[in-house]
Amino acid sequence: MKILVIAAGPLPLGRGTPARTLRVSQALASHGHDICVAAFPIADKSIETNLRIERSKGVRGYSKTSAGPSVAKLFFMNPRLVTKVRELLEHESFDVIYAHHYEGLLVASIARRRAGVRAPIVFDSHTLLGSELSYYFPSSLSWLVSWLGSVLDSHLFRLADAVIGVSDEITTFYASRSRPDLPIVTATNGVEYETFIRTSNSGSQSSSVRVVFAGNLSGYQGFDFLIAAYRIIRRQRQDIELIIASREADEVLAAMGIANPEEEGITVLSGEFNELPSILASADIATNPRTVCPGIPQKLLNYMAAALPTVSFEGSSAILVHEKTGLIVSNGNIDDFAKAIMRLADASDMRLRMGNAARALIKAEYNWERVAATFEHVCQMLKQ
Repeated sequence: MKILVIAAGPLPLGRGTPARTLRVSQALASHGHDICVAAFPIADKSIETNLRIERSKGVRGYSKTSAGPSVAKLFFMNPRLVTKVRELLEHESFDVIYAHHYEGLLVASIARRRAGVRAPIVFDSHTLLGSELSYYFPSSLSWLVSWLGSVLDSHLFRLADAVIGVSDEITTFYASRSRPDLPIVTATNGVEYETFIRTSNSGSQSSSVRVVFAGNLSGYQGFDFLIAAYRIIRRQRQDIELIIASREADEVLAAMGIANPEEEGITVLSGEFNELPSILASADIATNPRTVCPGIPQKLLNYMAAALPTVSFEGSSAILVHEKTGLIVSNGNIDDFAKAIMRLADASDMRLRMGNAARALIKAEYNWERVAATFEHVCQMLKQ
């Protein structure tokens, strides 16, 4: 098949939506499909790819790589991507359009209509706006933005000819609001298992225990909960250190009143994608303080692939199993989050057992080949 992939954002980039878009596209290319990706003119150049990427025109001064909406993205970047996709559809014949996230779906739908082509759109849904959108707006508007997000969730997916959701929660949501003939299936995220070769620290005799958070620091990630829990820990323990792997860390920490992280046992790293395996390999415990996530956090899969036991709030625990691959804490309970970290810090055997179980699960069930195979299955359904 000749497939046009729509990535309404930077690509490649080592987080969330861009990561799934890149890895599924690569998996489809390895299956022999002819892949063309339409994306913004922004990329993490440290991530290598042989994919054909057609980029839209940029906007002077726009270089946003963080998650979330912006005025420039909505009114300038996305329309320019529509123009690029329309040009591609008018000059080449594609069998299917693979649109990632809602913005990709909107871009694909508008461009297809303007180009006057009939290629079906498969919508790859990574999250639900009703649970996430409010984090990008002032708290005074959260109820209104959440309501708007839920309305968009209930209607935008109908622009597609088929839907792939990253979790059963997402696909169940759509199925309850869909017409009977719309194909809706689940394809969970994958992870580059072989990349995360674990050099276990879980049984080491190091004088300190290293706790890690890796990823963007958007409001929905619950980073403020993690810092609050870590402050509780530091009042009791000086042997537990926190590693934050994120480009935004210094700025966010400063806004939280932490001007000198090292003095509080916090190490800040850039978190570049190619550095992530070694960062995770240096840690003993992973943290996932997000309270709401209809999908599966990519960081959680990365943690598990690196054989790290994870402390997580229940709202984003996804495939974690309490006491087997990590410790799950009720949403927002900072005291229990801190206690769970300290419990693991005192139990190297438990860390090793949970980490190994987590890595085994990832190896067995979570890879990008499965997502690619699901997409191929959906395309066969559309031909029937």
